[in-house]
Amino acid sequence: MPELGSFEDQERKLERYRALDREEEMPTQAEDLLHYLKGEFQKGVPLRVTTRRSDAVGRALAEREVSRLEVLSALQQLPYRQRRVVELLYIESVPSDEVADRLGISERTVYSDRADALGLMANVIYEWES
Repeated sequence: MPELGSFEDQERKLERYRALDREEEMPTQAEDLLHYLKGEFQKGVPLRVTTRRSDAVGRALAEREVSRLEVLSALQQLPYRQRRVVELLYIESVPSDEVADRLGISERTVYSDRADALGLMANVIYEWES
C-alpha cells in the first residue's frame, strides 16, 4: 500500500479544498499535474483529481483517483521529445540543463516541451470533467 504524501502534499491538498470553498481560482490542470509529478508520483501515490461540479442541488465537490498507470498511459501518448523531457525530469530526476544536453536542445526548449507535454497529458487525464 502506498504511503500517504508528505506534510507539504497534504497542506497543498487542504489549500486546494479551501480555494474551492472560497470559490477562488484553482491551479490549472497542468499545474496540478506538475505538482503531482514532482512529489506524489515518485512515492507511488495516486493522483487525486478534485473539481467543483454542478449537480441538481447546486455546486458540489467531485473527486476521483487517477492511477499511476493512467498517468503513464497519458505520457506514452506524447510525441517522443516531449515524452523524454518529462521522463528525464520527473521519473529519472535529471536536472533541466542535463536534459537539454542529453537531447541536444536548449534549456528554453526543455521548458517549452515540458509545458506542452503537461498540457497534453492534463487533457487526457482530466478528460472526464468535460
